[in-house]
Amino acid sequence: MRGRNWFGWGIFGFCLPIVAIPMVFILSKKYENLDDMIKCKSCAEWIKAEANKCKFCRSDV
Repeated sequence: MRGRNWFGWGIFGFCLPIVAIPMVFILSKKYENLDDMIKCKSCAEWIKAEANKCKFCRSDV
């Protein structure tokens, strides 16, 4: 998953595998379309590539 902390998820998965495994599948469905996303240059949040303005900081993209 792009933009995720692999070390943190590794520790979480090692300590609580029963909880971590379903969470990975749930989050992967939510963030599977990151190929259509870009990072805002002002606030570094993920926004759609077609956007003219960032929905978080309202700056022009």
